[in-house]
Amino acid sequence: MTQRRQHVRAMTFNLLAVGLVIGGVLALKHFAAIDLPGWLRLVALVAVLAGTTAFVIAWWRALDEVAREAHKFAWYWGGSAGIVVAGAVMILVDSERMAVPHFILPGPHGDFAAGCATVLLAQVIGYTAAWAGWWWSHR
Repeated sequence: MTQRRQHVRAMTFNLLAVGLVIGGVLALKHFAAIDLPGWLRLVALVAVLAGTTAFVIAWWRALDEVAREAHKFAWYWGGSAGIVVAGAVMILVDSERMAVPHFILPGPHGDFAAGCATVLLAQVIGYTAAWAGWWWSHR
């Protein structure tokens, strides 16, 4: 087996492990109405963060210099543009010139979660556009 295949298998395993932990915790809460104790949620969070960090480090090391530059450019410019858009949405919602986004989550922290989701979504959209533009301009 080549080193590239070993690397892909390791990254796939890390990604699946993280997904199983997150999915298991959410399924317990949603389908079985089991709310895990705080210490167990902390252990699950640490496991997910460790798995995600291992996955990202392995993925980043596998990239060549050109791909790394594309991702750095996209996160800087696209992510920054996303933050600007999310800030404009916040100002428009606060001044009541725009309705609150419809994906407010239930619970006492739903507004906060919706705000975080708005920022992340705007950043991912900006990143994707900048990344595609970078590759298009360097083809």
